[in-house]
Amino acid sequence: MREAAERSPWYPYLRAELVCLLLDLGRTAEARSMFDALAHDSFAAFYPDNEWLFGMSLVSESCARFDDAPGAETLYRRLLPYAGRHAVGYGDGSIGVVDRYLGLLAAALGRLDDAIEHLGRAVDLNGQMGSRPWSAHSQHDLAGVLRRRADPGDVERADELDSAALATASQLGMALAESIEPRSAAGTHPKEANAAITAATFRNEGEYWTIEFGSDAFRLRDSRGMRHLSRLLASPGHEIHALELARSGAVDALVRPVGEDLDSDGLGDAGPRLDATAIAAYKARLDELRDELTEADSWHDVERASRLRAEEQALAHELAAAHGLGGRDRPEASAAERARVSATRAIRASLDRIGRQSTTLGAHFDATIRTGTFCSYSPDPRAPLTWRL
Repeated sequence: MREAAERSPWYPYLRAELVCLLLDLGRTAEARSMFDALAHDSFAAFYPDNEWLFGMSLVSESCARFDDAPGAETLYRRLLPYAGRHAVGYGDGSIGVVDRYLGLLAAALGRLDDAIEHLGRAVDLNGQMGSRPWSAHSQHDLAGVLRRRADPGDVERADELDSAALATASQLGMALAESIEPRSAAGTHPKEANAAITAATFRNEGEYWTIEFGSDAFRLRDSRGMRHLSRLLASPGHEIHALELARSGAVDALVRPVGEDLDSDGLGDAGPRLDATAIAAYKARLDELRDELTEADSWHDVERASRLRAEEQALAHELAAAHGLGGRDRPEASAAERARVSATRAIRASLDRIGRQSTTLGAHFDATIRTGTFCSYSPDPRAPLTWRL
């Protein structure tokens, strides 16, 4: 790594990578000297080219690990417009979404609520991309900030996130696994925690689902997202394509009927992106979201408000994307993409409903449910949990 950085000094991201590596090796003084050189003149070494976002995100991680507040303030301000973007070095690799680095910087600045919001989005976006290593890193980062904030439910959610991160890191052979101490939601040894919750219920009973998780028990109205979740819980550790979920789920007003038009190869025109019924349903949901946002803001529920705004933006984007020039319907690019959007939205809506009823189960699902083209439920294999379905 050092040889590459010295041979190509015009690529500052190589020195940023070396700083992170030196920190991992415990060579802090050497790492600090190299970081200070990169930070000179407000990180002017990172000139605006196609590697800028990649390098600025890399140096943000070391800045956060040094708790360098002045540097963090500069980097945060410059990276914020790129929230939701993918930090990729062309030909060099991916380090996940920028939201992770915004979260690390916000935490270094002591802005824990902002950090939690950014890192929560990083977990979701990396998961949607199927970027499992960076999703695991984001989960562990978020767990650390939640423990620092220590609001009601934060420690339990942090333990669930770390369990999921540890499971992924162990499966993929990541060094991250050595950095995560096995924990339980109760803060006890994992075996003691497992004795408390070894079985849970997620059972359909007509128009309602009965859900039991630890001491929490409640019922929710049936929906397509609940059926998708049940399918995932029935196959822990297995990825299920969104097309398969679409075929097995019932049709609701937000998507056109699914059937033979959802070709498994995902190729070809899948017809108009939205029909009149779907557009009306989207607009109705937007009205509901505005009411829910008003409520969330009045309760100062930052995380819920963030999720609602993300859904509002996604719906508005879909409405805008559905129409081409002159207001004509724009055809959907592929059946697979339509299924991905549909399954993700349905599952996330159900997770939000569940989280309002049980913060413990909500945290468990936040850490273990992945959506996107492939959806999955990946609990910690060392903490076996049997679902009564």
